[in-house]
Amino acid sequence: MSHEMNRYLMNMEEFRQLEGNMTEARLSRDELVLRLQMNAKKSSELMIENNNFIENHIRPLFANHETLSEGTAQELFEFSQKLYSFSSQLDMGLALEIHIGLLKWARACGDELNIIRGCYHAGFIYQQINSRMINQCRDYSFFQPALDMFEEGAGYRHKYFDIKSKEARMHINRCMGNVYVILGSRRHEYYEDASRDFFEKVDDTIKFWNDAAVRELDPDFKWQGFISNAHQNIIAFDDILRKQPLDNFDENLAKRVCESFDFLASEDSSIDINRFWPHTRTEYAQLITSFYKGKTDYDGVLNGLRRMFAQTRDDDYTGEGLYGMSYIALMLMQRLQESELAGCSKKEIDDIVSRITRYCQNAPNGADRRSMNEFVAIYSKSVRRNVFNFDEYLDLLLKFTSFSHFATYVHSLQVRNLVLILAEYFMCKNPEAFVGFYGTKNADEVIALKSEIIHIAGKAALCHDVGKVSFFNTISLCSRRLYDFEYEDIKAHTVVNGFFETDDERVKCVASAAIGHHKWYDGKGGYPAEFDANACGNKFILDMISAADSIDAATDFVGRSYASGVSLEQVINEINDQAGTRYSPIVAEALRDEALVSKIRECITEGRENVYYEVYLAIAGRGAVA
Repeated sequence: MSHEMNRYLMNMEEFRQLEGNMTEARLSRDELVLRLQMNAKKSSELMIENNNFIENHIRPLFANHETLSEGTAQELFEFSQKLYSFSSQLDMGLALEIHIGLLKWARACGDELNIIRGCYHAGFIYQQINSRMINQCRDYSFFQPALDMFEEGAGYRHKYFDIKSKEARMHINRCMGNVYVILGSRRHEYYEDASRDFFEKVDDTIKFWNDAAVRELDPDFKWQGFISNAHQNIIAFDDILRKQPLDNFDENLAKRVCESFDFLASEDSSIDINRFWPHTRTEYAQLITSFYKGKTDYDGVLNGLRRMFAQTRDDDYTGEGLYGMSYIALMLMQRLQESELAGCSKKEIDDIVSRITRYCQNAPNGADRRSMNEFVAIYSKSVRRNVFNFDEYLDLLLKFTSFSHFATYVHSLQVRNLVLILAEYFMCKNPEAFVGFYGTKNADEVIALKSEIIHIAGKAALCHDVGKVSFFNTISLCSRRLYDFEYEDIKAHTVVNGFFETDDERVKCVASAAIGHHKWYDGKGGYPAEFDANACGNKFILDMISAADSIDAATDFVGRSYASGVSLEQVINEINDQAGTRYSPIVAEALRDEALVSKIRECITEGRENVYYEVYLAIAGRGAVA
């Protein structure tokens, strides 16, 4: 079994390398295309082998829990830790399946130590899924499973002094801490009961960790670090504490929450914190604490954030660097926009964005790109749209997505190019198709705005997959068949709430493309279910993007590892077969025009190879993508 597990890990690592960004700047275009085709073929073979391993070696072990030995259970646990843990984040889905299977086995055996361990590790993964969903503005579907796991593990605190395993006691403490972390993940559902529940859980946990008997049992545990973490989670509620005075809570609880601020403002708070959290997080927590305690003013916070961001190294891709370059930068931009000088802060914000962009683009493949991408998702919801103009804002989003996943960005460029071909065609043959967009009432008004409409259509097509920014590493580098929750993640790339909060009609067009490009023409199929293309004002542009998306995805013979390219004729036949249901009849009819099909064919053959090479050169630092 160990051999098969090691083989799976090797396959995964090779797959990630094959699917990673191409940075070697010595290949010709033909050499690059051949390399990518070979990589795609090899990636497909690795996926098949890994799928067979799961079906033939992992799942049969959990078919009957009574036959699972303790030795095999330990081997599976160690394998799952290599797949996904705090320090290793390779395969969340398979690690979760193994932990759930082991937890069922432990419960069936009445093995409390493995139950506690299983609750912590399964809860940890649920927590990570939950965090990603929050960043995608989605419902917290895994909130309850995570909370249930951690509360079950934390429940063993009542047997704390009877449990002989030090590891199990550590897991109990971790479960206790993560209960309030999970509750805190819902803090933006601002209501008093949720806040009270959070503060009471933190307060109760701090009391347990301060209990002398608990400390004496395991004097080498990092109790001060645990407590510092609890205090810092209270600091994370600074947005709520600004809106909701502490006197809304009972006097004793409010007093102890204030004491948490006092703790972080004291010299004692530095004890052991830096082993527990990145130093930048500690600095930020202490800065906000000083603000609440009246020891610094708003300008002091702003200047402190500037200093912290300035000290962050551009080549530091550790947790410390990621925290400083993402969270601190985000908070600095928010503070700048909240200040009275918001209108004068654009240059400083531009400088911050430029530095963050370089940081993300130069990150090695081993860096945690998910963290950087999540920063972009959060950032997009936070920046006031009047800070950037239309093109600046969209270019900003694309800078972050451009090098996050090579093949995805090429696909976006290809869909843009196909939509421009279609838009030019319809402007000549059927300008009436655009009537209604941008306030146009007839074909003459459409033609008068031809350049602007085509420009917006191209931008909308280019940004149609921008919602994938939150999970490139998690899904795109996955070397096996997806789990249901991962497929839901893929569908969630159309959930871009907060990315495009504006009344600008052009940005609204881009937003509807990002949200609705997988919704069927007749509105009955596809996703998201609640999206109504007929109400968005630019349905025809969506119709073009939908067809272009399918054409490029299906015919990519260069960089797709999970599907072989099919012929253009096959795709056109499919579009015609589904005209009126999935695809627009107007677009389907146009695809019978040989001159138009000839231009499309050139785009997806010679044109595709050129686009792959342009992006490759840009990533390698030798060019720029238009």
